[in-house]
Amino acid sequence: MSNSKALTALAFQVIEANRLSLDKPEPTSSEVQARIRRTLALVLTDISVMSARLEAHVDLVSHLLDQCGAIQPAPTLPTKFFSPRDVAKRIGVTQDAVTKWIRSGKLAAVATPGGHFRILPEDVDKLLTAKGGCK
Repeated sequence: MSNSKALTALAFQVIEANRLSLDKPEPTSSEVQARIRRTLALVLTDISVMSARLEAHVDLVSHLLDQCGAIQPAPTLPTKFFSPRDVAKRIGVTQDAVTKWIRSGKLAAVATPGGHFRILPEDVDKLLTAKGGCK
C-alpha cells in the first residue's frame, strides 16, 4: 500500500472514531459523580492499606529497638589524620617505608575511598614507642 493510500485509510479511521464518539451521549452529572465516588473509594482503600502497612513497619522497628536497647550515638571521628608522608617526615624515614609498614600490618591505617592511607596520631605514637624512638 502506498503512503498516500495508508494516510487516506488512517484519516477515514480517525473520522469514523470521531463520528462514533460524537454519537455517544455526554455523561450526566450523576454518572460523573458516580465515577468520582468510585475513584475516591479506590483511593481511600489504597490509603488505608498503605497506612496499615506503615503502622506494621513502625511496630516492627519499635520492637527491634526495644530488643536492642537504647541507641548509642555514633562515635565521633578524629579530626586529625596523618598521611604516610606526614608520618615519614615525623619519624625520619621514607614514605615508601611507612607504606610498607601499613601493608605488612606493623602500622595501623585506614584506606580512603580513593585508596590513600590515613594514620591516627595514636598509632604513630604506638609505632614510636615500639621502635624506641622519640617524638
